[in-house]
Formats: sequence, structure tokens, C-alpha cells
Amino acid sequence: MAEAQAFVEHLGREVLIGDGAMGLYLHAKGIPLEANFERLNVARPDIVREAHEEYLEAGARVVETNTFGANRNKLTAAGLGDETARINEAGAQLARQAAGPAAYVLGSVGPTGNWELGEEVTPEDAFAEQLAALRDGGVDGFIIETFGRLDELVTAVRAARAVCDLPIVAQMTASTRRRVGSDSDPAHIARSLEALGVDVIGVNCGPGGPAAALRAVRAMSEVTARPISVFANASFARYIEGRLIYASNADYFADTADEMAAAGANLVGGCCGTTPEHIRHVAGRIAGRAPTARASAPAVAAPAPMRRKAKAPRVAIKGPPAFLSANAKPVNIIVEVDPPRGIGINAAVSVAAELKRREVNAVSIAENQLASVRMSSWALSHLVQKETGLTAICHCTCRDRNLIGQQSELMGGYVLGINHVLAITGDPISLGGGEGTSVFDTNSFGLIDMLSRMNRGENMGGESIGRPTSFTIGCALNPNRARMDGEIRRLEKKAALGATYAMTQPPEDAARTIELREKTRAMAVAVFVGIVPLISGRNADFLHNEVPGFEIPKHVRRRMYAADDPEAEGVAIAREYVDMALDAGFRHIYIIPMLRRYEMAYELVDYIREREGTLPCPD
Repeated sequence: MAEAQAFVEHLGREVLIGDGAMGLYLHAKGIPLEANFERLNVARPDIVREAHEEYLEAGARVVETNTFGANRNKLTAAGLGDETARINEAGAQLARQAAGPAAYVLGSVGPTGNWELGEEVTPEDAFAEQLAALRDGGVDGFIIETFGRLDELVTAVRAARAVCDLPIVAQMTASTRRRVGSDSDPAHIARSLEALGVDVIGVNCGPGGPAAALRAVRAMSEVTARPISVFANASFARYIEGRLIYASNADYFADTADEMAAAGANLVGGCCGTTPEHIRHVAGRIAGRAPTARASAPAVAAPAPMRRKAKAPRVAIKGPPAFLSANAKPVNIIVEVDPPRGIGINAAVSVAAELKRREVNAVSIAENQLASVRMSSWALSHLVQKETGLTAICHCTCRDRNLIGQQSELMGGYVLGINHVLAITGDPISLGGGEGTSVFDTNSFGLIDMLSRMNRGENMGGESIGRPTSFTIGCALNPNRARMDGEIRRLEKKAALGATYAMTQPPEDAARTIELREKTRAMAVAVFVGIVPLISGRNADFLHNEVPGFEIPKHVRRRMYAADDPEAEGVAIAREYVDMALDAGFRHIYIIPMLRRYEMAYELVDYIREREGTLPCPD
């Protein structure tokens, strides 16, 4: 085993060769892209160790563990959260066994996978858990890599320092765009990371190929005397017949690696699209070379402050959502309208027009609910507003778009007049049983933060979007969790991020409704209580047993099965739940019709309007 603390000193006397891609190389070996690559540490250790050995045979002197995405947050999304420590320790041990005494092993740590975790675990905790397991597995140091945001990288670095004193390689992504002083500015990155005291400063991955990484190395070498690492992509990627293809050949990659070493890089390896062949060419070109001398960089006076998102400036909450003033009624009503499964819009627009006639405040337009294909909620929201003048609340999930696509969709929707958005995580693809891949680059917390950032006039990278948006941000609230206090803490966090109203799933019973009222009474969030008019006993069973968040009491399901007219009974039960909500003091109702039975929703709207005259003012 190489001496861990000797790693940085070694970089000072010799340019070391790193390994190349792991996940995509495993994909090239036949592992499907949708697989969890980190799980292979325990499920297929043979193929992971084989990949390490091939890179070492090609000339790598530094290998990374197969743990880039092995933090609890990402593993939980794959159903593997409880295996976090085991997967990381196994990854470290496999790399250690392959490397032997001749090479260094760095524990690979990537971003958490969400801008905000949103659960009880904090980003610091998620990083610390992974880092500790890698330490216990026998790594020589950590490579904290592929971060697009400097503040999250800072969080990971500080977690590493708290875990142990092993060397830290800290790498941001290599951007094809550069804005001075931003997270895309290599000089700013280098100064900030040097101020933190990291041992090696670098770049990897990013949207481009070796050329972008070379530019970053040159910029960093001008402002820091610390060792510099660079792990570039092979090229831009193309997706062909289910595989990611990188066009760059190994000679071109080695030519650029030669320039990187000449520009001041001390550790040179490969990222996406690189293979042992790329590393063999790089080693043949620069192995054993002494590092290029650099002019002394000016001293950095103090660490850059860490930008914690929870404390970032936010748009002030300007009271309740604007659509609450759409009419002067004592009770505010939202009714959900389903987008069509095809391209016909007349039925949905007609429903919205009828709901406007009945003076509801808004319709909510679901987005591919239960992970089934529907017309775009953004397109239908735009058309409903254009054709009827009724406010449309557009549901926006995190399932179907990555961070780039999500931001594009939000900006496009905004210029089309959609400024009321319900930010939700979304049902996983498995729930709908259809084809496709769940993305989940973020969750509802991160999406709310994204909307709030746009309300400040910036995107998630801190770049200007021209002018601030004026999104009114809604969120989901599940009153049926075993411990409602946990859900209330989630709501408080969503409100702190910028949400001004919440739409709930139907509370299970009167006790839940009253508890929900008591726990949200003092909050500056308008809570719309969900009401579902059931259409049959089978419908009630399906919701109770198969749809997350729904709890239909047994006596209600029995009533639906026993009813001679199930839909009439469903409306009667829904009225009882409306009464529960109104009697508890709620004045915001969210009606969720089943299977386009909008006549049942009309009956409930009329019933609520009848009751309004008898309602006392809420306390």
C-alpha cells in the first residue's frame, strides 16, 4: 500500500497518471446505463476489479473507487440507502486489492444528486457517511469530483476534513462557458479551493472534451501553486442505439494530455468516454515527467465563505397567492383537470370553462400523473388560460427532465404566461409501468429553490436570465404520514425556500384534518385540503393500496362497495370530508376528480358555495 500522506509529495516531483471512466467503461462491458454502477461493488466485484486492473496495466498510478454516486441520497433513490457503508467499503477494498503497493487509491465522492436533500439527513451527513466508509475501506485520499456548484463542493471538502486528514483532491466540472468570479471561472475556483486548504485543485468532466479542460488548467496554473489535477472527457458524447459514444481517439486525447502537463497539471487522467486505451496513450506520452514549474501565486488571505442555500437571500413572500383574490368568495377552490392522453384539448378546455362559470379560483393541471403519458401540462395550462381566462396551476415534476431541461421548461412556460407552479418530486416510472427513465436530478425542495432563484433573476448556475420571474410556488403536503410532525417540518422548509401554498392529499379522517389545521394554523402558507370524490369500491381500493399518500379508511371502502349508486355515494362521502375541512377552519379546498368524472366535481363546488353563507370566519 502506497503511503497516503506521500501522495501529495509525489505529485510535486512527478506527473502521475490517473485512470479513466468507470461507469461508462462498465457500460461498455455490457452493464446497462440504467443499472446502479456502485452496487456492482457488492453484486459484481469481479467486473469492477477487472476494470481497475485494466487501467493499472495501461499505466495508471492513481485509481479511483467505483463510488462516485454512492452517497445515501443517491443510493436511497435506487432502494439501496441502507447499503451505503457496505457499498463504499467494498469499492475501496476492490481498488486497494487491484492497486497493491504500486499505485494510489482515491475514494471517489460526487454530488449528493439533489440541490436540497429535503429529508432528515443533511448534505454534510450524507458526505460524512460516505467519506468515513471509504476511509475504513483503505483509501489513500479522497477525490471529490464533478461538482457544478462550488458551495456544495465546499460542503463536501469540509465533511472530509472532519472525517480524517487524508489528502483531498477537489474538482469542479470543466465548463465550456466562463463567467469571471462565478462557479464556471477556473481562477475563482482555484483561489476558493486553495483558501479551503485542499491538497490538489482540479477539473473533470463537464459538457465538453479535453479542450475545455485544458483551458481550465491554464487558468488555474496562473493563480495557484497547489498541484493541479485534470480528468477530461474524451469528447462530446453522442447517444446511438442505446449507447453513449465518444468520437475522440486516444492519440488526440494524449496530445491534449501532453499540453495539460506542460500547462502545469500534476495528475492527468480521463473521465467520461475514456478507456484503458486512452490511459495507455497518455502514459506513453507523459509518464515519469517532472511537473512544469509555475510562478509563485499570490497568497490567499482567507477562506471563501461557504454559500449555504438555506441562508441565501430569497424573494420575500408577498402574502397569499394572487389567484386567491380571483373572486370574493369565502372559500377558495382549486379543481384538478387531467391533460388528455392524446392531442385533443376541447374536453379539458370545456371543463375549465365550466369551472370558471362556477367561480372556482383555479384549475390545477397534472403532469403525467402516475407516470403515464399525457399531453404537456405546460401546453394545456397555457391553452386553458388563453381560452378561458381561468388561472391554471401547472404541476411540475422532477422525474422527466434533467436540470438543464427543467430550467428551460420553466423559462419557456413563464414567457407563455404560466406563473403558478406546483413543484413536486413526481411518481417514479415504475409506478406507471411504462417505458422511460426516471431522472430526478433534484427533488421538490430543489425545484422550489430553482423557481425562487428565477424569481431573483438567475438560473441554478448563478447566471442572469435577463429579468426576475414572478412565479407563485406551490408544494405538496401529505397529511397521512405516520408522524405528521415530520411532514410539517418539510412544509416549513419548503416555505423557507419560497412556497406560498400547499395542496394536500385527502386527510384520512376528521382527526387527521383537525391535527393538520392545528399544525398549520400559524404558518404563512395557504393549505388547500384535498378532496377526492370516489367513483367505486374498486377505485377506493386502488387508491388505498397502490397510490402513495392515499389512506382510504376501511369503513369508507365498505360503503363504496355496498352502495347501489357508487358515484352518488362518492359525492356524499366527499361532502362529509368537505365538512370536516370547513368545520376544522380550513377555507381552501382542492378537488381531485377521478377518471374525468367532472360532474362530481361540479356538485362539490356547488355544495361548497351553498355552505359558504353559514361559515364563521376562521380563527
